[in-house]
Amino acid sequence: MISPSLAEKVLKATLRNGGELAEVFVERRSGTRLLLEESRIEEAASAAEQGIGIRLVRDRREVYGYSNDFSPEKLLEIAAFLAQSAR
Repeated sequence: MISPSLAEKVLKATLRNGGELAEVFVERRSGTRLLLEESRIEEAASAAEQGIGIRLVRDRREVYGYSNDFSPEKLLEIAAFLAQSAR
């Protein structure tokens, strides 16, 4: 989903202004639905969802950011926002 090196960069950027904990949470789900009527397939559908969240804990406060964009630029943007928010 994301490389270990990108996760490390994101965590370091998140903790740039201090903090006790930073974490990255990645989720990807998919599913398929079939509607049968009288032993015939009447409808078929599939869906996929994905997202990433970043959390920073500092001085008993938590800030959280999330996106469904996994690009390094977006993840580092979120990390910078969280680092700034924790000041």
